Amino acid sequence: MRPEEIVDHGRALAWFTTEYPVLLAAVAHARHIGFDGHAWQLAWTLVDFLQRRGRWPDLATAQRTALAGARRAGDRLGQANAHRDLARVLSRLGRVDEAATNYREALTIFGALGDHTGQARTHRAFGAMLDGLGRHAEALEHGQRALALYRDAGHLAGEASARNAVGWAHAQLGQYAPALTHCGQALTLLRRTGDRHGEANTWDSLGFIHARLGDHAEAIRCYGRALRLYRRISDRYDEADTLSRLGESRQAAGDTVGAVRTWRRALRILDDLGHPDAERVRALLAAAATARG
Repeated sequence: MRPEEIVDHGRALAWFTTEYPVLLAAVAHARHIGFDGHAWQLAWTLVDFLQRRGRWPDLATAQRTALAGARRAGDRLGQANAHRDLARVLSRLGRVDEAATNYREALTIFGALGDHTGQARTHRAFGAMLDGLGRHAEALEHGQRALALYRDAGHLAGEASARNAVGWAHAQLGQYAPALTHCGQALTLLRRTGDRHGEANTWDSLGFIHARLGDHAEAIRCYGRALRLYRRISDRYDEADTLSRLGESRQAAGDTVGAVRTWRRALRILDDLGHPDAERVRALLAAAATARG
């Protein structure tokens, strides 16, 4: 039997959409029959797809299975990766204390292994969770640690991601000049790496920065670029997240009708994902309806 050759993103996405239940079952089966290395590696291949589609309970189950398998096999690298990826999904599910414990475990193991790239990825993800909790100074510290580690490793895509994270954290702290500098540097690097997800994240950050500076026309342009990229890669949660901010900029620019239309699109996605952010978007829609009388 010859393996199927998948030559582009669209075909890869279609393949994962069809086959991911089989892959989830394969993770559990590999763990059950003692193929522990296969269990954590299969689970790792599913992370991006399940994360972007918002299938967090499935992802959490797979990563718990992966972690158990890596522990049984004594595979320290597998354990570190599983701890980090489990932490990411636990933070999405609102279990932040458990997520923080797993992030710290991952950092400890990656540090013991001397894996700077693994440490950097973990700092980047840990910082994103702290940002979501409003702990922006701590998020900035993790982003700066990730940036230093990626630069030392010569990892351009990672450096771009970390620069965007640092820029975003500066923006959350009201420090817009360094925010624009870091995000601009991130875009320059991203043009060299072809990372469309990273580029989408950075355009979203730039939209937020320009909105905070009061330039809503530029913010709307940046958000539009982010959304086109998120749709190309089928990242539904980040699409909804950007739509919610785009709606705010449209409202600030005087386009309440456009804002309401945008928030409704965000709400449809978030309700489909079963994500608690839907309540915030509902509140925005309710406030807009009240203001219109």
